[in-house]
Amino acid sequence: MKIRTQFAALIIGIILVPFSIMVGALVFSWAREPERILIPGYKEISEIAGTDIDPEQWRELAKILERRPAAIENLVLGANQTILYSGFAHYDAGRTFGYEDLFNLMRDTSHQYFYQLDRPTEKGTDEEASNFLVVSRVMRKERRPPDHITILFRGMSLVFFSILAFSLAMSSVIARSITRSVTLLDEHTRRIASGELDLALEARGSNEITSLTDSFNRMRLALKDAQVRRNRFIMGVSHDLKTPLALIKGYAEAISDGLAEEPASRAKALEIIGTKVAQLEGMIDDLIGFVKLDSGEWRQNLRLQSVGPLLRDFASRFSSDAELYHRTALADINIPDDIRVPLDDRLFVRALENLAGNALRFTEEGGTIRIDGLVSKGLVKISVSDDGIGISAEDLPRIFDLFYRGTASRREEGMGMGLAVVKTVADSHGWEIRAASEPAKGSVFTIEIPYDA
Repeated sequence: MKIRTQFAALIIGIILVPFSIMVGALVFSWAREPERILIPGYKEISEIAGTDIDPEQWRELAKILERRPAAIENLVLGANQTILYSGFAHYDAGRTFGYEDLFNLMRDTSHQYFYQLDRPTEKGTDEEASNFLVVSRVMRKERRPPDHITILFRGMSLVFFSILAFSLAMSSVIARSITRSVTLLDEHTRRIASGELDLALEARGSNEITSLTDSFNRMRLALKDAQVRRNRFIMGVSHDLKTPLALIKGYAEAISDGLAEEPASRAKALEIIGTKVAQLEGMIDDLIGFVKLDSGEWRQNLRLQSVGPLLRDFASRFSSDAELYHRTALADINIPDDIRVPLDDRLFVRALENLAGNALRFTEEGGTIRIDGLVSKGLVKISVSDDGIGISAEDLPRIFDLFYRGTASRREEGMGMGLAVVKTVADSHGWEIRAASEPAKGSVFTIEIPYDA
């Protein structure tokens, strides 16, 4: 149960408990009213008396008894000294109860009860008495006038202690729920802070702490992913920088040791060193650019721009590049100019260049590369497809990973950052990118950009 719901239940209970007590008191009072006392009917009384009695007299007597307060106990004796009705404990109807027995009872319990004897007269006369003797008694303490302050104090005390008991019980439940969740969360976060990123946080219950646990789990997975990316980044940089550095070191040692004394050999060695230095500079620039892209510094250049013109300009330039590599580039752009989305045009073009560049690299001479753009269901869909060598099913799930180079690209130059950059650009803008491919048939990369219609 949510903590907010538990506190709401506590507040509602504090309101309902005194209300319930008041209702209970009213029901109890109603149940003790005189009319709740059940007086036997004429037929039942006749069977108990064993003789005929006047039904009218009994009905009148029953009305009198029903109007009396519940605190007054009544006992009715018939003409033959048989108990017809009894509110006295241990004195049941049908029992013979003589006047001597009545006198002894009154004498023995006079310290506890006040007694009164009545022989009601028949209705309509003041002279003819009925055949019934009504013995009434009330406890002596009941005759004392009610103390309204005491009654009020008792009622308020009952309400107070009921609310106190309910509040303590609910507070205990809430405190136990919060303490258990917070203790578990604290223990797990300490372990995660110490480096145990594989430790999954257990979500127990369904309160706000549980939601916080889910958030910590997502944070843990993000930290774990960041750690994996960092390790992969370091390993990739180390691997890709090692080769040109080794060549530079080798040729530099050759010149230093006099192994390249001839001017032509020395010039060739220096040319290779210069080429590898330029390659290193390009790699370092790519790394710096990727780090800036991943840090989100580019967001300051985010502007609302038309996608159609940008895509058409790029397709036109790429067509010329494809001709140089003896490939055919086709474009079909059906995006209205009035469709505008927030983007950084430099990063948008860079992502397209990386996709198109990959298509050029992995398409044979004479192959075809297509750039398509259309609008469908609130999305701008841009696809770059080719009929090249394709991507294996083994490589496809990992092609967007940083420094990953599939089996078909291991002999190619580069750091394996091209598609990782495209993925980062898409994710940073809130776009979706998908890849589909069949070996020997080609690949299709699709970017989906949502827009406000």
